[in-house]
Amino acid sequence: MGITRMGVIDADRLDVGNLTRHALGLDAVGHNKAKALASALNLIMPDANAAAFESSFPPIDGDVADQLRAFDVIVDCTGSDAILDAMSEFEWGGEKLFVSLAMTWKAEGLLVFTASESAFPKIDAKERFSSVDVPPTDLQDARIEGVGCWHPVFPASAADVRLWSAVGSKAVGRAMRSPERRCEYFRQTEDGALERIDV
Repeated sequence: MGITRMGVIDADRLDVGNLTRHALGLDAVGHNKAKALASALNLIMPDANAAAFESSFPPIDGDVADQLRAFDVIVDCTGSDAILDAMSEFEWGGEKLFVSLAMTWKAEGLLVFTASESAFPKIDAKERFSSVDVPPTDLQDARIEGVGCWHPVFPASAADVRLWSAVGSKAVGRAMRSPERRCEYFRQTEDGALERIDV
C-alpha cells in the first residue's frame, strides 16, 4: 500500500540549528518547514502529491481544517502533549489512522503510538508514553529553553534522527497494514543494536 497524497502542516520556519536534526537541507533555511518538506517529498517520490499547510494545529482556517479531514492517516511528530490534546478535540469527520512519534532525550529512543479511531485517544497515549522507562532529560546538557528536538541545542546527531525517521516510516506502514491501537518503544543499545518493546 503506497502513500501518494500527503499533507504537511507546520507554521514554523527552518533555522540553521535545526539542520542536523531535520531531513531538509541548507537551501530550506529561512523557509516554512511545511512548504520545504512538501517540496522535498515531491522531488524524491515520483508518485507523491504532497501539499503544504503553513498553519499551526489545530488550524483556525476552516478551509485548511476541511482539507486535513480528507486525509486517512494522521501522523504527529511533535512530541507535544498540547498537540495530542488538540488532536483528540479536533473534529476529524470519521475514522482515521493516528500515528504519534516522539524521540526521547538525546534521540536514544523512539516512542510510537498508533490507533484507528474517530478521535485521537490522548489519555491512553499519554499513559502509555509515561509508563516507558526512558532516559531522563539531563538539563546539564542543554539550556532549559532548548530541550526539544527542534531546538539547536538538542543533543542528538543527524544520524540518530535519520535512524528514527526510518523506523517511524516503517511503523506508519505497519499501522496502515494492521490498524490497531498499540504502543511501542524502540531504543538503541550501547552496541548500536535496536530493541523493540511493546508498551
